[in-house]
Amino acid sequence: MRLHLGCGGVHRPGHLNVDRFDRTVADLLADAEALPFADDSAEAVLAEHLIEHLGYLGALRMLGEAHRVLRPGGRIEIETPDARASFRSFLAARTARARAERLTWIFGHEQPGGGHRILLPRELLRRMLRDAGFDRIRFERPRTHLHRGGVRVTARRAEAPAARLLADLRALASRTLPRPARHVEALEVERLLAAAAARTVRRRDGRSAERTALDLLRLSPALVPGWLAAARRRG
Repeated sequence: MRLHLGCGGVHRPGHLNVDRFDRTVADLLADAEALPFADDSAEAVLAEHLIEHLGYLGALRMLGEAHRVLRPGGRIEIETPDARASFRSFLAARTARARAERLTWIFGHEQPGGGHRILLPRELLRRMLRDAGFDRIRFERPRTHLHRGGVRVTARRAEAPAARLLADLRALASRTLPRPARHVEALEVERLLAAAAARTVRRRDGRSAERTALDLLRLSPALVPGWLAAARRRG
């Protein structure tokens, strides 16, 4: 199975075209942050001009889901506006019309799901991919929206037990916790989950397990049984 996430109005032959909002050509309506597919079930994931619509935490969740559904050695391919190139293009525009076009490229548009919530510089995108369990990260020239300041990146799904456990914990948290009301609270949840996943994989002793359980109890007691089950699977 080859997935095309956030397909919008673009149908890619040979892919399962998935979108959350746009029914125009989608084979399936689904959320890229909570994919309805089994672990290790996809050979490739394509996400062209999706990640900028998700925000930082949404992008982390999407990358975690991509890692979960990809088979070992599977490939992810992302195209997105390059933060530095996009703003340089705006500053270099000489007419009001050109600047307006650049602003739409930077901020998106107002239809459902059309706004841009984040622009990623390459070094941050590289780190996010690496932390999500990908290696062989390579940046390329864009293949769509040429001359607008985009970037394309490909990466391979590596073996990464902590990243897989973190994806499991995020899914558990989304089912058991109320959605954080503020961005700073959501960042704290992400920090605690990432620390719990890394500690669980790095150290298998009792103190580590106790500390992890205490961290998760700060979020929700309902997370602890799920963490124990996920840790057994991923450990």
